Amino acid sequence: MKISALGLLALSGVIWTPSAAIASQPSGGQITYVTTMSNGVILFDVSGPRTTRPACASLARWGFNGSTAAGQAKLAGLLTAYARQVSVNVYGTATCVSWGDTEEVDYFNINQ
Repeated sequence: MKISALGLLALSGVIWTPSAAIASQPSGGQITYVTTMSNGVILFDVSGPRTTRPACASLARWGFNGSTAAGQAKLAGLLTAYARQVSVNVYGTATCVSWGDTEEVDYFNINQ
């Protein structure tokens, strides 16, 4: 079976297309609510508009595992932004891994 160069190029475009298009993103808002769950999961809300959530995220909040080193770094940034009352842009993974009805945080930016 021969695969043409054009076919490989088309296939690589499908494979390397990022999934961020289906993950939701707000367009800058302040953190309005932060809670920690007994299993180490951090849940929070952000004011402001947000694109369409993934099907698993029945609630508009965000979440991540705060018991890992990466999660603790996210929590430090999150609490800093919350205390300073500055806006953040949150980028999701389009999954609900840490909490079944809440979109998982990939990363966020703290705005000045």
